[in-house]
Amino acid sequence: MKSVILIGNGLNRTLGVKSWKEIIDMISFKTSFRTDDSFLNVLSFDCQQIEALKRKQPINLIDLVLKETKVKRNKIVKSGLYKQFTDLNFDVFLTTNYGYEIEYALGFDDNTDVLKNMCTDNRETKRSFKRANIINDKKVYHIHGEERFPDTVCIGMQHYIDNIMQIKGKINTIYQMNNKNNFSDELKQALKGSWVEHIFFSNLYIVGFGLDKSEIDIWWLLAYRASLIAQNLIDKNTIRYYCPDEDAKALYSYLHSLQIEVDPIYVVNNDWKNSYSNIAKMIIV
Repeated sequence: MKSVILIGNGLNRTLGVKSWKEIIDMISFKTSFRTDDSFLNVLSFDCQQIEALKRKQPINLIDLVLKETKVKRNKIVKSGLYKQFTDLNFDVFLTTNYGYEIEYALGFDDNTDVLKNMCTDNRETKRSFKRANIINDKKVYHIHGEERFPDTVCIGMQHYIDNIMQIKGKINTIYQMNNKNNFSDELKQALKGSWVEHIFFSNLYIVGFGLDKSEIDIWWLLAYRASLIAQNLIDKNTIRYYCPDEDAKALYSYLHSLQIEVDPIYVVNNDWKNSYSNIAKMIIV
């Protein structure tokens, strides 16, 4: 079974990029909406976006988010952290990041025209389902959108639910066929070439990804996968999640029920860079 890796914003944070919570809090000062952690935080961005659009001079929050999550190429090259993961024997990379940090580490050189030629489908400008960038025979999927296609950037409840509807639409036709004997093969065919295929049919390592409760599309996918495994409709793949120790304690029962293996990350003196470097050394593909 193929092994792939999902890389989140954690690696970017070692390079000075804000966390998603910090970005939401920053946006709140630019709008009249104030976040409340006791409420459903998946709605935070949606409410802030609505407030921003009501202003006499509307603020484009997507542009703001892209600016705040951008990492300079020279920092990535100097850090070597991304390079540690891209040097592992993965042919496919998934990322929730909008920037091209993985592509840089694989050899991309900041030329937009070159990146356009490396994209598997430049026509997919409203979604991020099958579109990927191929760099030196390695495929990179931006599962929540990417910088070059701002309309694909997935933030907030409206975007996440749209993501779920798109994926569910691909699957519904299989259920209508009602053929459980060939369900796995039919599902694989329906998802072929997409990033979603790897959630069900590849061994997946998850690194630097907070799996925030607001990211309901990912939680839905993981629960759907576990349900299919429990019904013996697909074979069990391995999903290994490297999770900060405190988060691991809070999420363990949920992740265990979803048949996800949890490896707690112990961070000494807030040295995340060293912790991620140690994870890269532990992964054997």
